[in-house]
Amino acid sequence: MLISQDRFQAIHGLLLGMAIGEALGLPLKGLCRTSIMRVVRRRALVYRLWPGQGLYNSHTQLALMAGQSILQSRSVSQACHRRFVSRLSWYVLGGPTGVNRVTCAAGLKSWLRWTGLPTGCQSASNSSATRSLVFGVVLHNTGHRYLVWARDSAAVTDRHPLAADGAGVLASAAQIAAVATSERLDSLGALEAIRKTAKEKEMQQALAQLRPFLARRSSPRKVARHFNWQRGISGHMLPTTVMAVYCFLRYPTNYKHAVKSALLLGGETDAVAALVGGLVGAHIGAQALPRDLVERLSDWPHDRGWIERLAIRLSDWPHGVDDLLLAPALPAHPVGQLMRNAFRWPLVISHALMRLPCRLIRLA
Repeated sequence: MLISQDRFQAIHGLLLGMAIGEALGLPLKGLCRTSIMRVVRRRALVYRLWPGQGLYNSHTQLALMAGQSILQSRSVSQACHRRFVSRLSWYVLGGPTGVNRVTCAAGLKSWLRWTGLPTGCQSASNSSATRSLVFGVVLHNTGHRYLVWARDSAAVTDRHPLAADGAGVLASAAQIAAVATSERLDSLGALEAIRKTAKEKEMQQALAQLRPFLARRSSPRKVARHFNWQRGISGHMLPTTVMAVYCFLRYPTNYKHAVKSALLLGGETDAVAALVGGLVGAHIGAQALPRDLVERLSDWPHDRGWIERLAIRLSDWPHGVDDLLLAPALPAHPVGQLMRNAFRWPLVISHALMRLPCRLIRLA
């Protein structure tokens, strides 16, 4: 059980750790392990999209939107998801970078929700992965069924059973990360608890196969090779979930080692690093995150100050009777988001062009 200050540290650590992880992984997205090793092996973790400044992307932005929606949910799951869908419909019109086609389609279809058309696609992408962590930590000890909220939230973008199952597994991992107060997490026990929340046979089997690797303290690279993911982690929910859980349980208290191990897997480095960073951040708390990376996180308008204020609001949720129906979210700054996106596109395109030769080699 989390007391008030521990709850704030866990939520703040989750959001900051997620943002830092994605900012570190974004410039390396799509590269193979060999190419990434040339960049990060035996070197300090630094931000590369914009030198010296941490700029996160859509995975963290969607998680922050989920947090805002929880504040406005009136403690009702359906209301939370309606708020999220409303935010998503405007979010995709702002031209955000890094949004996959599933999320984009869900945002556009949300404009037709009055017809009864479901927003989600019949896919199992990792679109809902990061916001699942938010439900796992924020809803802990509030009397809400966090697994139901996380799985229902996944259906907003992905209606495949594996997407909902991955969301539930990640929410469970986030709750365990936040609740465990010991310096050394019982990784094998945590893995077993996480595995029990999986419903789909494919997910259960994949998580069960992690146990011998974790017992031998094997590197995430060996796990990826075992599953034949050595060429990079795809955007599918299954490999994203499995490798994020393993990287966290392998290095639960060492943020830099955990995130670097996620980066070295290649492929969807932004998503996996965001998940691993969020899980470790929730476990160790915001105060234990690397100060050099925290201080350089400056993605305006939702910078680290804005994230801290959101964490304060979420740590007090659900609010008292007088405040429950009027729990205000933080200002979204839509004009600032448009300006940010306009500035971001040239950066993302230039980095994509620089990575193109390596990606072609990887696909060959």
